[in-house]
Formats: sequence, structure tokens, C-alpha cells
Amino acid sequence: MTAKPNIRDMSLKEIEALIASLGKEKYRARQIMKWLYTGGATSFAEMTTLAREFRTRMEGLTRIFEPAIERIQTSQDGTKKVLFRLEDDLFIESVLSPAGTTGPPASRRRQAARWAAASA
Repeated sequence: MTAKPNIRDMSLKEIEALIASLGKEKYRARQIMKWLYTGGATSFAEMTTLAREFRTRMEGLTRIFEPAIERIQTSQDGTKKVLFRLEDDLFIESVLSPAGTTGPPASRRRQAARWAAASA
């Protein structure tokens, strides 16, 4: 059995194509994206501007998954390093540097290597 695609992994054009294949208006894709990325929806049931039948249909065809935040580290300069856990229990890291505090690429590679070793 093939897993349902995560709608968060789909581009606007891909969502539009899926919706068009259901005979619905393409602008619904923008409504869904607004709910996901502005409204913080974690299920189609929360997307109350969409018809209930359409929400149920989308839930049957796709899923909504957002990586879980495993850990956040904040350095003295305000840089935040966030470790995310994915569905397959693998990890990815994201670094958010305050404006004007970018470090050398080599140090970022060392940080990533340490995280990879720690999660292995």
C-alpha cells in the first residue's frame, strides 16, 4: 500500500493539479496553503472555509505532517539551532542566525557533523 502524500511536501502547482483532478477550483489550493502556513492548521477538519465534503475527500487522498521539534539550542549571540525529528525518525537541523551574525561555513559543517554523530 502506498502512503498518502504529505500535502506539506507538495508545491502550489501540485496541489492545484490534485484539486483540478477532483473537479474543484484551483484557488482552493491557495486556501489550503493559507490554512497550513498562516493559520497553523494540522488537519483538514480545521479548514472551515472549505466545504466539509471537500475536506473529507482531501483527508482521504493526502495527509498533513509537520516535523516535531526535538531540541532547540540558543547560543550567546542569539543563534538558534533547531533539531527536527522526521516521520522516519531521522533528524534534520536548521540554524537561524540573527541579522549580521553569520559564521564561517566550516563551523556550520562541524556543527552538522556533531549533530549527525549524536543522533546515530
